[in-house]
Amino acid sequence: MNLFKYISSVLLLLFFMAHQVHAQQPHVTQYSEIISTYNPAFTGIENFSDFNLGVRQQWAGDEGAPTTMFFNSNFTIEGKRKRFGRRKLKYKSPYDIDKLAEEVEYPENALMISDPSLFHRYVKDSIKTSVRRMDSKTKSALRKKLRQKSFRSQLKHGLGAAVLYQEAGVFTSYQVNGSYAFHMPISRKWQAAIGVAGVYSNNRLNVSDLTIRDVNDPTYIDYQSIGGAEGYGYLNVGATIYNEHFYAGYSYTNMLGSSLGESQLQLNEKAIEDVHNILLGLRIEAGTKMLLTPGILVQQKQLSPSVVNLSMKAVYDNKLMVGAYYRHKESVDFMAGIMITDAIKVGYAFDYALTELKTNNVGTHEVSLRFMMVKGKAPSPYIW
Repeated sequence: MNLFKYISSVLLLLFFMAHQVHAQQPHVTQYSEIISTYNPAFTGIENFSDFNLGVRQQWAGDEGAPTTMFFNSNFTIEGKRKRFGRRKLKYKSPYDIDKLAEEVEYPENALMISDPSLFHRYVKDSIKTSVRRMDSKTKSALRKKLRQKSFRSQLKHGLGAAVLYQEAGVFTSYQVNGSYAFHMPISRKWQAAIGVAGVYSNNRLNVSDLTIRDVNDPTYIDYQSIGGAEGYGYLNVGATIYNEHFYAGYSYTNMLGSSLGESQLQLNEKAIEDVHNILLGLRIEAGTKMLLTPGILVQQKQLSPSVVNLSMKAVYDNKLMVGAYYRHKESVDFMAGIMITDAIKVGYAFDYALTELKTNNVGTHEVSLRFMMVKGKAPSPYIW
């Protein structure tokens, strides 16, 4: 007998639910806001603690279309700083008076003197007198300006927590993620990090809201026996290497994965699929105020289709960001972000579907809000 001849709406929704279990977590265009959920080694990669809120309305205009909400927080705990030697100083001393005196030009309208070096000797004496009269704080400030600091790598720990919630018609799911990362210097310019996250995912089908043709359907009875919900627990482990201008990371999802529900549904041979995540990114300085940040996210999945995401962002003066995003064969996205204060960033993304669904909706909208917990002016985020 052909099952699809008698298929009911509940089976379609169960198929959708099975696909969502495979996906592990909802898709987010601004994935940099929750990057530690893809690779826990990115937890604490910033030099400040922060937390993010966001909402995503998918396929706007379609009834029962997916809505996703997310919360993500990262806390950075600084450890000891490690020095890898000292770079050559631009000046021979904290304030090289001879060098400073040479940079002062002899005025063209000055009276002619037989020995021009007398002018530089006078300038040098004036500088010495000024330095002697400086207080300790002023001398320290001048010293910092006239010499380059040695590069300091730093041991640090990252702690993170994230919650992702998705609702699509009668289907709901949520994911709770707790992560830890250890960051360690490996050279003057490079750092490495390893991380692990414990994840709990719960998927629920509100069977009471369905109209069922065949109440004796085995799959429907199976869902009723567990209240329409089933939970899964697994680990996500990852590693990354990065410096000021580049990062690369790899993570593996579903280590030690297991079902935590009362009944193992027969829709899938394996409820939690293996996922391999690869993250690559660059930070390219294009002038004194412009920063370009191309990025790649690749997700190789065991059962469902693999995903390739390409992005390019341009950041101006650490205040304004615009960018484009391409999800292979699925969507072309546009995004923007702005620092409304020194510590608060607002982001927006719009997805234009490349699939058949593009004729039935007006796109997907996503809004995010990021709070950076810093004293004074916030530094430029490492990952925009």
